[in-house]
Amino acid sequence: MKKLKLLSTALLFLLLCLSACSKEKVSEDNVATEETKQAKTKRKSKSEDKSENEKKVANEDRTENEEKIENNGGYFVAEDNMVYFRNYGESLDGEVALFGDFLDIPKKMENARICSYDIDTQEVKSEFNDSGFGELYLYEDTFYLKEVEEGDEIVYGNIYSIKTDGSDRKDITKGHILAMNPDNGVYAVESYKDGIWFIELWQQDKLIYSFKDDKDEHTASFISSGKTDDYALFLKNVYDDSKNPELWAVKLNEYGELTKVGDIDIDQEEMMGAYPAIEQVAYSKDKVYFVLTLRGGTALTLQGAYLFEVDLNTEGSLKLMDEGIRGDDEESILEIWIDESGKLKKGKSKPFSAWSYETDLMFCDKDGKEKLLCPDLFVEDIDDINSIKMMQKAEFVKGAFFVISCDAKRSEEDDIGWRDAYKCFGTNYFCIPAKEKSQEELLDVE
Repeated sequence: MKKLKLLSTALLFLLLCLSACSKEKVSEDNVATEETKQAKTKRKSKSEDKSENEKKVANEDRTENEEKIENNGGYFVAEDNMVYFRNYGESLDGEVALFGDFLDIPKKMENARICSYDIDTQEVKSEFNDSGFGELYLYEDTFYLKEVEEGDEIVYGNIYSIKTDGSDRKDITKGHILAMNPDNGVYAVESYKDGIWFIELWQQDKLIYSFKDDKDEHTASFISSGKTDDYALFLKNVYDDSKNPELWAVKLNEYGELTKVGDIDIDQEEMMGAYPAIEQVAYSKDKVYFVLTLRGGTALTLQGAYLFEVDLNTEGSLKLMDEGIRGDDEESILEIWIDESGKLKKGKSKPFSAWSYETDLMFCDKDGKEKLLCPDLFVEDIDDINSIKMMQKAEFVKGAFFVISCDAKRSEEDDIGWRDAYKCFGTNYFCIPAKEKSQEELLDVE
């Protein structure tokens, strides 16, 4: 499923690039403007029901990781003991998607709800109705989400904010959220207007920075890539292979510090006809590591995978570390991560990742060992042998795996060339302890 998702993303980028060839003029107000509005917000302190002395000790001992929202920008986002997710209800039923990637469908969800799961009590609660799709971003008590209008089903949706209790909804802008700084709530938005790509920074509902692509007829414009807590990273590429791709970084603060980090120096013959993308990012205190892939041909096959290192605070620090970052087969890539000592690691699976294998859900434990997490989670329905269960997401949050799975059937009449299509007829949500041979808990809200 991971490989198919990457192919689907690459196809979407190709379609967007081909539509970006026209030259348009935009107002000078949109070109690299910076504002120094003081819209800083302070994170609200949170305490448990203890005596005043106990509260003081707890606050002094709190670690940095405990203060931050966990898995922000995922499909399951945690704050304190609450894990939030979107229950699509019956909104996906009957939808058709290539490769069965139903969560990528840009659609206004009619019956969806934002739900919460209490880690302590295992209670699932419906917080409010929501018509958005895609990832969830949370800062303090406010979600930042995305939806599309009926008849305008595109990836660049309407970004809006809404409180965790469903109140105070505000429409903000149109685009796609790339990253959010957990300390100040500044988030980067990729937008596309009249044939021009923009990278914008927003803080709450205020535009604080905007960078316009200086494109010409050769430029393929921005390619969304990766993020750290403090930066959003993106690539710029050209159609005619006359230049190497460029790595750029924009700092997620109110000043919008934009830096061209360096050129991706890869042999031009390897770059010929290929589309570059950053598919993984790992970072420690001083260094950022990323895997750049090249895909090409009608099947968008993997032509190359490269590991780079960069210090975003030092100009000219971009360097190639490894050209052999592929996995066991031609289409797989090794995963990268930072271990507890701050060192870069690479391997077939990173700790606390999960994937489906036949009818089972597998995972990689903290020591890098692959194990059976939950047997027969995707077992076939004996009453309908034509149906299959397709994992959509498996995210490690608050010490457990939260999983979205869709019931599906092949829909050959909707195939596009070699790309198989599937139709959804049911969606399920699970919480599974991160232990070998665990039993799933079905998350359900009536």
